[in-house]
Amino acid sequence: MNKEKSFAKELAELINRHSIDAKFNTADYLLADLAIDALNAYGETKRKQEIRENPELDTCDCPVCQMRRALEAKEAARPKPGKKEYKKPEAFAVPKEVQAMAEFFGEMFPGSKVEIHRVEMPRRKPRDKRRGKNKRKGGRRNE
Repeated sequence: MNKEKSFAKELAELINRHSIDAKFNTADYLLADLAIDALNAYGETKRKQEIRENPELDTCDCPVCQMRRALEAKEAARPKPGKKEYKKPEAFAVPKEVQAMAEFFGEMFPGSKVEIHRVEMPRRKPRDKRRGKNKRKGGRRNE
């Protein structure tokens, strides 16, 4: 008889002696098995926690463990969500005419600093154009 079975038998006797099984209206050996299963589940959870803290202890090569390790590596490589920092465009094509005018102003006003900045103009949405056409002219309510 192994240690777990003898422990289960002693635990069932202890539960029966203190009549805990009567409180739950369940057999004493079922309560003993439940307690042992709970202890085993806790031990398994503790082992998994230790493996996550120390990945060197993970020696299982079953497909499930391989998939879990791959998913954990992929999750670690993924950037954390949050506010993304705005990145100013570093390089953009400057039209030749604009560059020529900047050089011209630089020559006209010596010692001044001429900077070229990119300006984004808001574009009108195509839907707004259609809305103007769809307004009804005249009629009972639109006079």
